[in-house]
Amino acid sequence: MQVSRRSLMLGGAAALAWRASPAQALIATLGEGVLPTAVEALIGMMTLEEKAGQLTLMAAAWAGGAANRLNPITPTGGYASQLADAKAGRLSGVFNGNGAKMAHEMQRAAMASRLKIPLIFAADVIHGFRTVFPVPLGEASSFDPALAERTARVAAVEASAAGIDWTFAPMVDIARDARWGRGVEGAGEDVLLGEDMRARGCAVSKAMR
Repeated sequence: MQVSRRSLMLGGAAALAWRASPAQALIATLGEGVLPTAVEALIGMMTLEEKAGQLTLMAAAWAGGAANRLNPITPTGGYASQLADAKAGRLSGVFNGNGAKMAHEMQRAAMASRLKIPLIFAADVIHGFRTVFPVPLGEASSFDPALAERTARVAAVEASAAGIDWTFAPMVDIARDARWGRGVEGAGEDVLLGEDMRARGCAVSKAMR
């Protein structure tokens, strides 16, 4: 696995932008039971447009193309418009982004918004990111949860370096009906094996935070 120094630096900058945000500082200093009150106070400060923005996750408009083909809703106005939405608090994040440079630029725009709520960058990282591994159903057939943990760690490192902080794996559903089209993303029909594979994947996700 090779991750460029530039990607690591840009990914680190995106993470630092989140850590420097007032929202992160607030969460870090709050005690148990205080967070719901603080969230209610934050919501009370929001305009209707900002509230709707926190429910809006769009396909990344950077460089167009790939993300738009994977999502039925196409961003309008291109990347400049999406940056403006981030700066105005009209966006909670983007899906299927295009790397750390995009994430860094968009996070800087979000931190210039009125409430400085950071964006979240999401992607389907189901069986590897730059390095591709067997699909989860295939990995489960090895009956080796430690193997799944190692491949998940590689995917997590690569995705983090590209500015992604929210992925959709491991998939924890027990698939017992072949008509369900996403069964390939899980560990099959056995509950014990599924739990073992899920626990390994979740351990990686927690460690990467």
